Amino acid sequence: EMDRRRAEKRRAAETARKAAVVAGQMAGSPGVPTPQPPFQVSAVRAKKTVSSEKSASRRFLCYNALGSVTTTRESGSDFNVVDMAFHDTGRRGRVPTITDYHGYDIAVLGERGCALASPGSKEGGAATVFYRPYESWAHAPEWRVALPKGERAVSVAAGDAFVAVVTSERLLRVFTHAGAQKHIVQLEGAPVTCAAKGDSLVVVWHAGAPQTSARVGHNGSRTSAASETEQRLAYAEHDVGDDGAVVSRGALPLAPGSTLTWLGFCETGAGAAGAIAYASSDGVV
Repeated sequence: EMDRRRAEKRRAAETARKAAVVAGQMAGSPGVPTPQPPFQVSAVRAKKTVSSEKSASRRFLCYNALGSVTTTRESGSDFNVVDMAFHDTGRRGRVPTITDYHGYDIAVLGERGCALASPGSKEGGAATVFYRPYESWAHAPEWRVALPKGERAVSVAAGDAFVAVVTSERLLRVFTHAGAQKHIVQLEGAPVTCAAKGDSLVVVWHAGAPQTSARVGHNGSRTSAASETEQRLAYAEHDVGDDGAVVSRGALPLAPGSTLTWLGFCETGAGAAGAIAYASSDGVV
């Protein structure tokens, strides 16, 4: 059994190595399809402008069924202000504001707390993951973890008793509700995003380099002039409550020319967390 697991790990590492080689060859090559970049579910992407670092700005780091997390930079200040709000105002009570000196750029409102992550500073400061539970704001039970140098979080998710972080080093890091790292998993390709509910965690990554597919015209003919990029994504669902066991895995089908825009779970359906659900840029759920 141990030999079989070692062989599987070697095959996964070889697959990731080949994908990295292909991605490196693709970089800067004209006409080569571009892989979808990673993203945080239910967040608004930051718009980078020449004056964005000095001028006042506000954007949503998260907006989901529970509430929202926003970050605001006041004009001329060297820190951000992070605000959390629940749609059901009578559910939690007052939520304190976070003074952000780390530059948190992704966040999620989970079932028991809020998780945020920063990319690290340009001067070489470590990227950080921060978590604050809901149940006792006044007792300061939050925790903060610094990631290894050069590694940054590209997506975070929070379940019933865990926080999951997908990083730029193709790693899935799972922390307990108290901040102890419980699992670390090497992904088979470049990460895209992750989502959690209850004890369930789903992660999506690039299974291979994207392909160019020719669009079929009304007369059935194919034309390269109307070619579209077809992303090749894969997913795995983990049961964190069962020591991170993989419940299901496979390809994540998307129509040519579309990208993944949302990932989560249905309110009802198969399993305790519900069936996995996702949406694409062409409006298909």
